Amino acid sequence: MQWNVLERRRPSAMLAAAPDPVWVYFVHSYVVPDGDDVVATCDYGMAVPALVERDNVWATQFHPEKSGTVGLGLLTSFVSAARGSDLSAPLSGHSPRHPRMTPFTVFPAIDLLDGRCVRLYQGDYDQATTYGDDPAAQAAAFCAEGAQWVHAVDLDAARSGLQTNLDAIAAICSVAGDAGVPVQVGGGVRSVAAARELFARGVTRVVLGTAALEDPDLVDTLAASHRVAVGLDARDGEVAVRGWVEGSGRSVADVAARFVDAGVDALVVTDIARDGALVGPDTVGLAALLVDVAIPVLASGGVSTLDDLTTLAAVDVGGRSLAGAVVGRALYEGAFTLGAAIAAVAAVTDPGSSGTHGHGDGRPGTAGSRP
Repeated sequence: MQWNVLERRRPSAMLAAAPDPVWVYFVHSYVVPDGDDVVATCDYGMAVPALVERDNVWATQFHPEKSGTVGLGLLTSFVSAARGSDLSAPLSGHSPRHPRMTPFTVFPAIDLLDGRCVRLYQGDYDQATTYGDDPAAQAAAFCAEGAQWVHAVDLDAARSGLQTNLDAIAAICSVAGDAGVPVQVGGGVRSVAAARELFARGVTRVVLGTAALEDPDLVDTLAASHRVAVGLDARDGEVAVRGWVEGSGRSVADVAARFVDAGVDALVVTDIARDGALVGPDTVGLAALLVDVAIPVLASGGVSTLDDLTTLAAVDVGGRSLAGAVVGRALYEGAFTLGAAIAAVAAVTDPGSSGTHGHGDGRPGTAGSRP
């Protein structure tokens, strides 16, 4: 059970809108015979057929429903084929809650403290800067600029475990949902009940941090039926918990390895020393994590310029790249706009792009897409 990359063997509508590389999630151990009907394979010490197309029959060896936007795109293509739609055109039939994404997605951040939009400096609650008291309006502004995801953190819940910002989160999800933009939320998600509160309010994907360390089975349980990411917030290489106020004694790679087969969408990796400090991201550490763990990685912390973003988007380790980056203070301080960020990233990941985007495709998010 793990993520693996598909090797395309021949053109097919099954992968018409899929990015490169094509990451999908495998669980089954059976192997079907190779043949002319095989569209794509994956490497498990041998070329294992992963996609088969024979007349009007499509078959996958992996789980589309656990494979993010790639899986969603495949299912959408299947439905379109069943209806007799033209599959030579780019897919446009994604659910509003499950838009397609670019290979590298910029996640504008809304951090909630007492219902306000704030940013902490290096995770210090005593060094919080308030940027507004209307989180929904901020989400609407991000969506108007072309956001493909909105990333929100309940800082009160992260510290206390009490979900005191549910109304604000519901309002964010409402305006983002109207724009067809998914929302991922972290902070204080330490039980199935807490996660259900968020999903009930329209959250597409929850991010588990402290719970992922203290109760990793909870991640397995939720990931079996919901969109889940694991938040790994580190200070000097040590993963911190409970709103970044306690150390865990474990490294990012060590914790991440536990979830390779859990079916999580992504790892959201934050360098606490860089978060809110506008000092640039830890590209070396992030690249090392891509080597260690076969899970999509979202970078968080330190982005201060467009060059920081394009550097992250250009990271390539053996064909693996980062799935995206969370950006907060740089947007609020006016270092650049979200629209400019999306265009700059597109120039790196899709050189032929005009720099204007709807929803591209990649692995983060379905609604993430499985960024």
